[in-house]
Amino acid sequence: MTGLSPFTLTVYTRAFQRIGWIGAPLRVELVPRHLSTGYCKVTVPTDDLRVPYLMDSGARMTVHYLGELVMSGRVSAAEGDGPRREGTLTVTIDDDFRLLTRLLGWPNPAGAIDAQGAATAYHTVTGPAETVLKTVVNANKGRSQPPITVAADAGRGGRVTATLRMHPIADRVLPLLETAGVGVTVRQSGAGLVVDCYTPTVRPQVISEESGALVDWAWSSQAPSATRVVVGGQGEGTAREFLSVIDTDREQLWGETIEVFRDARDTEDPAVHAERGNETLAEGDATTGLTLTLAETAGFRYGKSVRVGDTVTVQVAPGVTVTDTLREAQIVWDTQDGLKVTPIVGERSDDPSVTLRTTINRLARSIRDMRTR
Repeated sequence: MTGLSPFTLTVYTRAFQRIGWIGAPLRVELVPRHLSTGYCKVTVPTDDLRVPYLMDSGARMTVHYLGELVMSGRVSAAEGDGPRREGTLTVTIDDDFRLLTRLLGWPNPAGAIDAQGAATAYHTVTGPAETVLKTVVNANKGRSQPPITVAADAGRGGRVTATLRMHPIADRVLPLLETAGVGVTVRQSGAGLVVDCYTPTVRPQVISEESGALVDWAWSSQAPSATRVVVGGQGEGTAREFLSVIDTDREQLWGETIEVFRDARDTEDPAVHAERGNETLAEGDATTGLTLTLAETAGFRYGKSVRVGDTVTVQVAPGVTVTDTLREAQIVWDTQDGLKVTPIVGERSDDPSVTLRTTINRLARSIRDMRTR
């Protein structure tokens, strides 16, 4: 064995009744993500005392890493192999962050299902990004199981406007939080879930091979897919209003114009139209992505010195640095190889799994948007 596990794994029933710790996992793979649903995979022997509870419908688990609660969630999948004396069970825990994908924003959240307004009705919320998220969750949380508590609002982030009409909350609010520089956590507490926000940290130190923190790395970059956005507002035919949002600096830097269209017929507010255009411009910006293998040193540890959501700077060549958001981390521990931490900074354009996930999410969001109209 190469050292003790840095994880504390606690099993709960669907009713949040504590069962106990998993004392001797064979392998733990934790993948926290910034503004997206992460997961944790845990492998145990089939004769582990917690196995019957893990197999119960709605079973839950909290995951502490280096003593800090980093994820909680429901067991969503399980797979095993045998024979019994040598068999293993692997369970997947989906981060409770998925609350924002499984709860819809009703156009009239205070009303019954038969009082959801006219065909053009939307629930519109304006304010600081954190305030908008928490207002929307508070307005819709009454339909949720398990119960939801929304932490006190600190008003983080710039002023944004969200419009919802049976959209998953994540579809309409998370892009606003991204551009506003606000992160979200959903964590188990007591017999329910707590939704809160945080401001990611800009880490001043440069991660490099010379610093001793960087063991291995790979990086890629991709040109922008949009330099200007045409936003279509309300109206039909010649009466429809349009707005053009242009990133002139991007066009000068890359030497070309790339136009894309963004539909915004759900609102007549010009400020929201501009916001949608800027959101689409942000999605179409040039990307640089890195996969890093870090050394866990006394002065630099994931979970202590850096976390997902932080802005970090990595030196990829002499005099060449890349600064971007730490989007996710792959933290793996097993009894054979010990601990390995692999953060992913930015968007890896050459990683098929990342590209496929991003593409599918955008297509699914567009389809859901069309269905709600």
